[in-house]
Amino acid sequence: MADERSRFSTEVLTLRSESGKIIEASSIASKIENMEPTPEGTLRSVQNPGDVIPVGSFGSTSLYKPANVNRMGGVFHARLKGRDILLMHHRKKLAEIRFNSPRSSADDSQYTLLNQEDGDLNAVGEGEPQFPTQFELTDKGIVFVPQDYQRAWFYDGQIIGKLGYDTAPSPPIGLGPETGVIPKVRHSQGEPVEDGDYHSVVKAANSSGYILDGASSGYREAQNHLHESFGKGRLGTLSDAGGISEEGKQNPLLLKGSYQASVQFVDYWGNLSPLSPRSNEVVIETQTDPWWHIQAREAEDPPHQPYKHDKRNVEGDDLLKHIFWAHIPIGPKGTIGRRLYRTKDTVNSGTAKLFFVPANVGYGQVSAFATIPDGITEVWPDNVPDGFLTAEAQKAIPVPGFKLCRLAMGRLWIANLEDEPGALIPSLPNRYGTFAPGTKIKPDPSGGHITGLWNVAGGLLAFTTHSMYLVTPNDDGTSFRAATLSTDVGCVAPSSLANRDDGSTVWLGAEGFYQYKDGQVGLISKEINETLRRINKGRALQACAAYDSESKEYRCWVPLDASTLNNHCLSYDGEGWRSRTGESIVSVCASKDYRKYLFAMGKVSDQGDSQGHLFVLDRDNGQVEQTKTYVIETSWIEWQRSSTRKTAKTLYLNLRESFEGSLDIKVYRDWRKADVIYRDTSKGLTYSPEDVPAFWGSAEWEAGDSRWVRKRPFWKRVDIEIPSCEVYKIRIESQEPFEFVGMTIDEEPKIGGRGSRIP
Repeated sequence: MADERSRFSTEVLTLRSESGKIIEASSIASKIENMEPTPEGTLRSVQNPGDVIPVGSFGSTSLYKPANVNRMGGVFHARLKGRDILLMHHRKKLAEIRFNSPRSSADDSQYTLLNQEDGDLNAVGEGEPQFPTQFELTDKGIVFVPQDYQRAWFYDGQIIGKLGYDTAPSPPIGLGPETGVIPKVRHSQGEPVEDGDYHSVVKAANSSGYILDGASSGYREAQNHLHESFGKGRLGTLSDAGGISEEGKQNPLLLKGSYQASVQFVDYWGNLSPLSPRSNEVVIETQTDPWWHIQAREAEDPPHQPYKHDKRNVEGDDLLKHIFWAHIPIGPKGTIGRRLYRTKDTVNSGTAKLFFVPANVGYGQVSAFATIPDGITEVWPDNVPDGFLTAEAQKAIPVPGFKLCRLAMGRLWIANLEDEPGALIPSLPNRYGTFAPGTKIKPDPSGGHITGLWNVAGGLLAFTTHSMYLVTPNDDGTSFRAATLSTDVGCVAPSSLANRDDGSTVWLGAEGFYQYKDGQVGLISKEINETLRRINKGRALQACAAYDSESKEYRCWVPLDASTLNNHCLSYDGEGWRSRTGESIVSVCASKDYRKYLFAMGKVSDQGDSQGHLFVLDRDNGQVEQTKTYVIETSWIEWQRSSTRKTAKTLYLNLRESFEGSLDIKVYRDWRKADVIYRDTSKGLTYSPEDVPAFWGSAEWEAGDSRWVRKRPFWKRVDIEIPSCEVYKIRIESQEPFEFVGMTIDEEPKIGGRGSRIP
């Protein structure tokens, strides 16, 4: 029997992270699978996921039952306007999960379809590599972006509709006074005019019988005049060249002018459509006498006879006009108003710009959100003078198809556009579906496609596959610029981006996982390069991630070993990596409330390939039948002394009380994992027999002195025999949960071996 005095113990191995390197410190594991850190600093087996809605409770219509996992788009949770919102996209539907009260037995109300019409959301491309469905929370609602450049949607917790407008309205039609003539008019001096020299005046109304000008009450009965409630006309440009009246007053002259108008839709959330094309040109001809003067003169003079010019005093508003805008288009579903824009007199004002026509008549007032605050009216009488037009028209472009979006700097940024995948565009502030022309940015001069967006302190991170940029405001405060952060580091999966609680941002790039913190970019996944090389590169774009605020882990699911699904999870706690298996996740998100849930869409690996579920990770509720394998495997221990053979004698495990079962301990030697040198599957390794705790499922509440106690750590000795080895490896495996604290190993040098010690 060997003398125990010749033995020595290794350091306490508190294995918390893994590495794929052969040459690694003994405190770094070769594999840690399905284990997560605890607040006490131990490693604990992860729990099975729990179904959010059990299979078959999606309502009575089979169309809405869980879909093929390849037809799942994404899941998203938010707190909006004081309400808890959980959205999921699968097949052609976007649904909100609303839970019944505990006393309710109805299942149908749990699953509320937000788009009731088939075809509103195109089916997710079955089996095609693509980004998961993108969601973004704003103060007004949630932006929902299906992929394949489908139209984006907006949901505020009550109403769902398309994001902004993708087309411009049709132009309105302008109706104004027509031009007529009175032949052979004599001037006030009584001199006849040459034949063909006519004095132009407004002679007749337009085709709709609209007004000519504001007649005085004495002539209100005249045809084609406004009702007196409208007052006199206020459109047109006056000059003081209208001649001298009998009282010696300078009469005005209405100059020839023209007007045009345009229409813009306003939706329920304040988004603006592109401007319509301009209307026809409404022309106002030169005029000296008001229409009611001419009517009076024609009544006094014989028809078609010369007459003297009326020298009575003429006021300016006797000549000014109104304009009638007809065929104003009615907007699509969601439109709650139309903004009417009109030019000032383009002939005399010196500008052809369009200005907002306010619904009220106060000078310079533009408080109304729209000129026409409804979706019914198709006509608008316009009597707003040019001086009241102060706000220029807000131009907008049609909302393009896009794949990515992110809220940053008070705007919604959209990127990976259908026509320009390398461009990104900011919305107007507080109008998340309105995008102005001339604001497009192309961060990568070579035209690389935008593959990721993320909001960080000071700006917006924009990624291509092999480069990254920081978008910040320009000095003018109205435009933006993109500064290059790296031409080597990019992002391959937009849904892999997530923030850790230390303020850093982590994501999956072409060469591994990167971290951005305090303006610096660094690779953080060198230890798991062996695993990263197994990622299906053609499917890497569908990787998804979330930060678990309970375990303090960044978790990213990736497709490993030619899988078409994200079948392997890599977890990072800021110091090292671990692995997780058992679920194939399409999309994952963290709840934005005190519960700290991780919601995930996908399937349990040991179920049928086509079955999909909505899960809560690590919240086993007995609904999901799954057997996980929990593994802690050391690196090759004592590789630094591999030239000197030794014998491993005893393994001391420091565990925490868990279950009444067994651990499977396997031992390998000399860089080979083909053969198991030693194996121990005996029971009693997961608790101390000197102080047997009460176990869940077997202890009786009223029997003996059973009571709830805090689980305590304990040491367990396992005699192993690894004779005359260079290096060795220990694997602890179980299909029942356990909690690991650390381990040590007693070794004994080979007697007579090189460097051996003689007791």
